[in-house]
Amino acid sequence: MHIIQGNMKDGYYLTYYIAIGELPHLMNFFIKHDQNICLWKKVNNQITLIKSWELERFTGEKHHMRAFYNLDHVVEVTNLLLSKYNLSLNDIEGIWGCPGLDTDFNYYQTQYDEFAFHALLHLYTGMFYNSLLFYNEKMLVLAVDGGPDGILDDGLLKKYHYVGAVVEYGEIKKIIPIISPGTLWAHLSDRYKLKEGTLMALGTASTSMLLEKPLEIFELYTNADLMFKYKNAFTDLCDRIDALTEKDSGILFNKFDDRFTQKENKISMAVKVIQDMSYRMMERNVEKLIEEMSYNSSEYILSITGGYALNCGTNTRLMDKYVLYVFKAFNAPPCVSDTGLGIGLGLFIFHKRLQKLNFKLDSAFYGESDFTLFETINSSYLPYIESIENASFEMLVNDLILSPIVWFDGNAEIGPRALGHRSILADPRNIKSKEILNDIKQRQWWRPVAPIILFDYILEWFDHNYESPNMLMTFSVLKDKREIIPAIQHLDCSARVQTLTEDNNPELFKLLTCFYNKTRVPIICNTSLNDRGEPIVNTIAEALNFALRKKIRVAYINGNRVTFKNNGDYPEINPHKRAIKFECFEDEKEQKYLLNKFNPFNITSESLKWKFRLNCFKDIDLTKSADLKQFNRSMRIFKKMLQNTLQ
Repeated sequence: MHIIQGNMKDGYYLTYYIAIGELPHLMNFFIKHDQNICLWKKVNNQITLIKSWELERFTGEKHHMRAFYNLDHVVEVTNLLLSKYNLSLNDIEGIWGCPGLDTDFNYYQTQYDEFAFHALLHLYTGMFYNSLLFYNEKMLVLAVDGGPDGILDDGLLKKYHYVGAVVEYGEIKKIIPIISPGTLWAHLSDRYKLKEGTLMALGTASTSMLLEKPLEIFELYTNADLMFKYKNAFTDLCDRIDALTEKDSGILFNKFDDRFTQKENKISMAVKVIQDMSYRMMERNVEKLIEEMSYNSSEYILSITGGYALNCGTNTRLMDKYVLYVFKAFNAPPCVSDTGLGIGLGLFIFHKRLQKLNFKLDSAFYGESDFTLFETINSSYLPYIESIENASFEMLVNDLILSPIVWFDGNAEIGPRALGHRSILADPRNIKSKEILNDIKQRQWWRPVAPIILFDYILEWFDHNYESPNMLMTFSVLKDKREIIPAIQHLDCSARVQTLTEDNNPELFKLLTCFYNKTRVPIICNTSLNDRGEPIVNTIAEALNFALRKKIRVAYINGNRVTFKNNGDYPEINPHKRAIKFECFEDEKEQKYLLNKFNPFNITSESLKWKFRLNCFKDIDLTKSADLKQFNRSMRIFKKMLQNTLQ
């Protein structure tokens, strides 16, 4: 490895969004989620992302929250990932984001030190994922999520956690603090033990809703107070909804939707309130940014990053509300969540060090590839393979019409959405397609299945014509088309749409074009290739395991049509083991010994997580009694600060 001095050398670079620590690893408490590592190549000012490795795809730990055990563990995993490209850490010119390996110790210093570094990295993924837009367009960029990690930030509670920017022709004209609905959804998810996407789906599925208009109960702050100030108001709202009975029907709420349980109806009511509040918060953000814009041009591109950018309804509503005088397009990368923070870190540093960088994330497909079909099948899978042949798209269309198929093509997607390289595809004209897919995925009956549509036909089927290549928009199906494509509609006739052009995904474009030529429907069902609680499939072995366990008849794998037999005899009931066994210790005695060694005073995981999440505690050694006293004093002060924000 070579220290970066002066101008950046051409060559390979690594950025990390990871956590490291013996206790977090052993006790498996959350510091960062969706951890990832990115490999870059620099030639002059041309920056290329070679790979973005999302750790969950290699470890099988959904959202991968577990910390690396120590630096040796990081080196071992990194070299394993690099080895596929005939590289090792010795070939890397610069490293950022991994204490102990970092080749530059001031990389996170910024002129915007009043903002959380985490938020700035989200902002940079939105500003720079296509540098041509940054330098040649006007943009409004918002970074909104559930809140930052504080590993690199001193005084995190005093910093702004969410950030918006006005960009004009390569100049960041203004960066301002904004507000985020993300913590509202985090509270909702924690209360009802459902993921945010499931909550959003339930919100529009049930027709139950409050008749009263909740007051402006959530004070809108721009800094760390945001996540605490309205917690009591949020709890009171949910308590009131949960206390509703049939006697309140027609008075406090309209009615219970008979298709759902009372609990589901009540959750749906709470979601509707939170979604409405979220819209208002995001509209306030945009209006605040509009005040900072120059009015010599009304053509601004809207870009939203951070986990809240996965709220498709908000994205569409903002485009609808402001389309007449502000936004000419919506652009956001496929990895808007923390899955994109390794990319954000790289873009932040390259922009900081280079006079002008040239970079484009031209697709979602920067994940791992696997072209070992025949080597994989010559193992335990051979007894279950009926045939392998070069795929004809006409044949695959017939397969699709008969039943769902596994679709595995080239590099995996990055980000949380399956966008047509690791997918299960089905016929949208048959309502049973939705039922079968939800059964395969072990999901609730009312969960929607996303459509992929040829973009040229969007206005013939939906009420909007925005491009949505990364499935970040919600459109309504036109009334005269609703009976034709029942499988892709949510219960309110909306759909989370992915638009497709030939440049987006050539092979899938051919399949969808062939499907349209046969059926006159330019749409297919798409859902991610994974089981409940499992990350999206990464390798061919994992895809074959999935197809056989789920009794799927046909898989398309890198241009090969694979048909299966004897699925019922396949002995595996669990997903295929992932490539990296991440947990370092299984022996209980060894774990107990190490826990005693690193945590001799039995500090609770609740306190320990703050020690590892906040930069102010980084130098405290909890094996020393003097440091323990200092830590306890600091924690008392910290908890008092948290309590004060609740008052």
